[in-house]
Amino acid sequence: MGIKFPSDEARRAYFLEKLAERLRDPEFRKIEGFPIGEDDDILALSDPPNYTACPNPFIEDFIKQYGMPYDPNGPYSREPFAADVKKLFEEYIDELTKGKEPGKVRIVLE
Repeated sequence: MGIKFPSDEARRAYFLEKLAERLRDPEFRKIEGFPIGEDDDILALSDPPNYTACPNPFIEDFIKQYGMPYDPNGPYSREPFAADVKKLFEEYIDELTKGKEPGKVRIVLE
């Protein structure tokens, strides 16, 4: 978010400290969806600013830097990105049916 670091470890240390500061704020913990957990666990599961195991306090800065205002009059078209999901599903089905005749396999998804 506009800050340069000498290494990925330096970036991670900087943003982990910033996240640790936010975790000490009782109001931050009141955000809907905040996990039940210890600060050390949340920090261990996070890779800020990109991913946090709690509501991401860096998202506003990210949007300011990379976001664009919504223009309801502008053209907008996005296709659903399902290629990865389809590939994973096909690999899963292939694994389930390995050694079996595919036409005779019945799979029930719940």
